[in-house]
Amino acid sequence: ILSGKTGWLLPTHDPREFAERIVTLINDRLKLAEAGKQAKAYVSSEFSMPSIVAGFTDLYKELKS
Repeated sequence: ILSGKTGWLLPTHDPREFAERIVTLINDRLKLAEAGKQAKAYVSSEFSMPSIVAGFTDLYKELKS
């Protein structure tokens, strides 16, 4: 999660802040929708098959050296 862009990271064990974030997002549907779009784009680019293959290829090359 890229906090504030693809979602929000909150402190653990803080129910008040969690509740405040939920209320904020309920009241700001555009912000919620934008975060959803950004999250989908991020996952599509970072975890696509070509990206994963490139990462493993680089890892194998590094281990082979």
